[in-house]
Amino acid sequence: MSARGVTPVRAALAHATLLVVALGCLVAVPLAAPQQPSWAWMFGAMGVALLLWVADLLVTLLTRRGRLRLRAVDGTTEVVGSPWSRPVDVAAPVVLVLALVGGVLSLVDPGPLAPGTTSLDAAAPVAVLAVLALLATAGLRHVLAGRRLRSRLRLHASGVEVSGPDGRDHLPWSSLTGVGPRPLALLGYSGRVLALPGPELRSDPDLVARLVEHYRTHPRERDELADGRAVERARTGRLDELGGSAR
Repeated sequence: MSARGVTPVRAALAHATLLVVALGCLVAVPLAAPQQPSWAWMFGAMGVALLLWVADLLVTLLTRRGRLRLRAVDGTTEVVGSPWSRPVDVAAPVVLVLALVGGVLSLVDPGPLAPGTTSLDAAAPVAVLAVLALLATAGLRHVLAGRRLRSRLRLHASGVEVSGPDGRDHLPWSSLTGVGPRPLALLGYSGRVLALPGPELRSDPDLVARLVEHYRTHPRERDELADGRAVERARTGRLDELGGSAR
């Protein structure tokens, strides 16, 4: 199995860095508020958004560890996903849009500016908030339009099908060369990488990778994927070094 991607230690360091940056932004809010309110809005929004992201990562990690949620459906074995966006995908855009409104209002009546600053200095963080809010809300287009697909991973006898907010894709077993658990992705020939919606699959990415890897390397057992035997095999721990619990 390919182990391409970040290691647990590097992921923990990345999460810790995000937390430190988020707290730094929040500490800067009261320092900037008296004479640079638009900067205070930017620091506050970035700090809250990063905290929401870190909290989502921690909750996802704790609720998925050691769990593999499977079901047999339509002649396939499905790694169960979520029909909804992660809460942070909705909460973060709301925070950024509200901060953008606050930043714009602060420009209308800016009050006394700090020595050596201009109105352009006050407008700069509002421009940053506008870009961040635009990028964040663009990710909700499928949800707002009611066209968001359920994120899921289906294993067929013929290959692996991935569904996510941006559509569906399929990779035949003959084109699959490995599985990357961190980040969760299918690896194909010619460097092709098919990313999986790991955070929305509600399963431990290591166990998902081992599930796919088992049937990639055991072609004679792929007929189990059509009748529920694969779910039972995973539940009883009979996949190669699978461990954990299947649900």
